[in-house]
Amino acid sequence: MTVTSVTVGNLIFLHVASGCRTGADVAVQPSGAATVVDDARASDGRDVAVVLQPHRDAFTVRATRSPTSTSLITVQGLGLAEQATVTP
Repeated sequence: MTVTSVTVGNLIFLHVASGCRTGADVAVQPSGAATVVDDARASDGRDVAVVLQPHRDAFTVRATRSPTSTSLITVQGLGLAEQATVTP
């Protein structure tokens, strides 16, 4: 999956697991490229969904559900510099 835009407020909403029983371990690569600002957890304590605040125009999100099930989400071309506002 590739994400190429953000929502109002420059956020990215990702659904990373299929149910509420078993979630996924979520990692942003490189680690400083985005911050998890909110999440929804499964019964096992891992993430079902995350809300990211991106700090770079491009990065990868890895959602690992089990040793044999990992999804990679590519974020690219956000154009954050174009959306930035300058406050005096």
